[in-house]
Amino acid sequence: MAYVIIGKCLGERYGACVDVCPVEAMHFGDHEGAAMMVINPDTCIDCGACLPECPIAAIVDSVDQAPEWAEYNKAAAAMPGATSGRVIRRKAW
Repeated sequence: MAYVIIGKCLGERYGACVDVCPVEAMHFGDHEGAAMMVINPDTCIDCGACLPECPIAAIVDSVDQAPEWAEYNKAAAAMPGATSGRVIRRKAW
């Protein structure tokens, strides 16, 4: 089961989770015009490194905790142009 970024991240681009992810599963995304980070569930290895790094507690450790956001993360990570945070340096907006 992959970790999931939830709605608390809407409008945020802290990206603190990006630098600690060993497999580059974190991506900058967009939800109905609002910036947010997403986790690619196909890349995530469930290591948990991202959990303590999120300053707004917008990451949950189970798809079951937020199934609707899990679907969004999967779809957004697969969209053309989904960019790893390691390519575009993190920045608080």
